[in-house]
Amino acid sequence: MVKKIVNFVAKHKWMFMLAFAVIAVVSVMLGVDFGGDCGAALAMSAAVVPNEGGGKTIVNAPLSADITREESVNLLERDVSKDIAKVRPNSTPLDAVTRRIKKQKSVSQISAYYSVGVMPKESKIKTQVSAGSANTPVTITVEDSTLFEANDTIMVPTVKVSGRGFLTLYVQKKTDDGNLVVIAINTENNAVPQIAAGAKVIRIGFAGSEKDAQAPAMQALPDDKENYCQVFESQCEETEFQRLTDKEVEWNMTDIEEQCVYEMKRKIEDSLMFGQKAKFRDPLKKEMVYTTEGMWWQAGTEYTYNKDEDFENKTLTELTQAVFAGNNGSKNRILFAGSDLIAKLQNLSYYERTIGASEEMTKFGVDFNVIVTKFGRLNVVHLETFDELDMSYCGFVLDPSNAVRKEFKPFTRRELDLKKAGVRNTDAVFFQEVCCVNLMNPKTHCRIALDE
Repeated sequence: MVKKIVNFVAKHKWMFMLAFAVIAVVSVMLGVDFGGDCGAALAMSAAVVPNEGGGKTIVNAPLSADITREESVNLLERDVSKDIAKVRPNSTPLDAVTRRIKKQKSVSQISAYYSVGVMPKESKIKTQVSAGSANTPVTITVEDSTLFEANDTIMVPTVKVSGRGFLTLYVQKKTDDGNLVVIAINTENNAVPQIAAGAKVIRIGFAGSEKDAQAPAMQALPDDKENYCQVFESQCEETEFQRLTDKEVEWNMTDIEEQCVYEMKRKIEDSLMFGQKAKFRDPLKKEMVYTTEGMWWQAGTEYTYNKDEDFENKTLTELTQAVFAGNNGSKNRILFAGSDLIAKLQNLSYYERTIGASEEMTKFGVDFNVIVTKFGRLNVVHLETFDELDMSYCGFVLDPSNAVRKEFKPFTRRELDLKKAGVRNTDAVFFQEVCCVNLMNPKTHCRIALDE
């Protein structure tokens, strides 16, 4: 009988081994204590014993990668990517554009320039005009009589003449106190109708007669403005020991210079947009310091909107009208915009129709999206500066054809020998430029801001 049992077990021993393995695994999972040394070995965790001569000894456990990384941090090599991610917001578009607009050499750090605009055409009726009789001149008073002279014709767009368009007046003469003596030229019997106070009047063409040999003299005179070229500087250094030490990734003086120049450009952007014009004496250095006036403050046009109201196609039409109409500027301008302003533009159905892959443009080394309107084209790019100053709903429209970059000293790179001078044991590079941007026709440049 015993012999039969032994033969059966020998013949089917794999069944018994499998059953024992299952029982063992289940027992361990359920926390069954087998007793003796086996149970102690299973329950005991790894121990780390410091060695007298340095290092550590791992007891009661195999040497794993996890234990090694915890107890000898730098022993195991890492998979180090050889590429360094250079996070650079938007690659300084304002700096890129202003470096490619018209440049002029400045012979002084004080940059003066002259500009001349166009004579205004509009004024308003100061006091109500009573209706006159046929072929009888009427005296009218306007808010700015300097815009009008004898023989001028004046259009009153708020007064319609049946079948003849807007009321048009002819200035017979101008009195010593600036009043205008006029007759109507497109009414029945040339009678002047009643004109309300505040009505707009627009100067149109001069109307001379056959014997006229003279006209009122008119000549333009430019005004001068000035800006200061600011001294922008930056410097980077690397010690000799830093240069000689092996590194996990490629990082040398070229990389350090590149990062230094980029940071310099970012700060120049902020000054060229929002800098405050000032001239003051540094009490410590006992030298004069000049800071430049940013383009934001030079702009002669401003458009404001309420960010809490719907930004509709009508809003875009009003914005582009304010930007392009009545200032004799280019029909192709650049809109530097904060992220929330771009989001509002992006949500417009008009924007969706006019901007696509075919409406992208690269100019001045910058990628723009283009908004095409009947007034003109806006080349749109995100400017990080607006977001940094909590002005993400704002923007600035630049007319490159009416802007000049003045350079008292162009961008220069100079290596400094600090070792020979006994200052520091470093390789040093110094960067400097002295410049400003002047807006020649301020009305062609527009601030886009929020209603106060």
